Amino acid sequence: MRAPTLLIVGGDDTPVIALNRKAFAQMRCTKDFVIVPGATHLFEEPGTLEDVMELARMCYSSSFQERGKQRLFGSRAGGRQLAARSFT
Repeated sequence: MRAPTLLIVGGDDTPVIALNRKAFAQMRCTKDFVIVPGATHLFEEPGTLEDVMELARMCYSSSFQERGKQRLFGSRAGGRQLAARSFT
């Protein structure tokens, strides 16, 4: 796989988090892994699907733009967790 890849998982979806961590570790492309707090598998909780859409837009847009010498969407060792509505 060579395309930038974004894995987004709900913070309340524990089995899927483990599966995504395993897949993430095996990827050799530009990648990111984000856990959305308070979300389940289908992101049905109020505001979570909108957060996922905005996160995807930001990550994929920034994967093609450089800010200084560092890309915003880069390979991360173990993923990260978002604070609700923290997009800028």
